[in-house]
Amino acid sequence: MNDTIVQETYNIVEELKSYPPPFKMNRYNSVSTTSDFIPANYMKVKNIFTLPKWVFKSLDVCIKSRVPIEIVLKRETELFTAENENLNIYALGTTAQEAIDEFNKHIIFLFHHYKNAEREKLTGRAIELKNIFEEKFFEV
Repeated sequence: MNDTIVQETYNIVEELKSYPPPFKMNRYNSVSTTSDFIPANYMKVKNIFTLPKWVFKSLDVCIKSRVPIEIVLKRETELFTAENENLNIYALGTTAQEAIDEFNKHIIFLFHHYKNAEREKLTGRAIELKNIFEEKFFEV
């Protein structure tokens, strides 16, 4: 096996050991011997946690929720995702904070979108989301 690949593997392992919880290593797959071996593709990282949020701000707007909104934050290989399946929001960022900031922007956009949407022009899930945003969110 190429010495460079071995060294890169050890470097990645050492880097993963330095991550704070919940970013701990939990499993390795078997090691390939092919020349296109990419060590990061063979490691799993415990990378999911949730956080509640009530206030969603941008530069000139502040939206609050009457109930906590659960954000599921995941660390993928190179990106973080912040998501809430109930609201159909999936935001990306290169850092956790960037993903949460993008999530805030989605909440603000959807709040204004559904606030201004005419109910008779909506169908199915859009009506449900309009109801959620009308009942659970308000602008400060």
